[in-house]
Amino acid sequence: MARPLPAIAQVLAPQQGMPLYVAIAAANSKQLKNAGFSEVGCDVAGLASPEQLGEWRAKVCGYADFGNEAVQNQYARAFGISPRALCSAARAPISEAADIE
Repeated sequence: MARPLPAIAQVLAPQQGMPLYVAIAAANSKQLKNAGFSEVGCDVAGLASPEQLGEWRAKVCGYADFGNEAVQNQYARAFGISPRALCSAARAPISEAADIE
């Protein structure tokens, strides 16, 4: 799935409008669709191989582990969903559903 990064202070100007790609189980897509994400193929997102998915999981879960609640809120504003919710979904196998509420 993909969502353009918004033009807000939390997103560097060169990254504004660039897609934020996420890979989650299809069963978990409703919350992301409600947050403005649209479906794209894993190959388009650069998340088609197990190695690419592993690197993405490590990155998004790194965001989830970084900073205090205020920092987490800033990430959520930029991403459209909290990094902790993304990390939870990223840890689930793509073939399975995870609760990302």
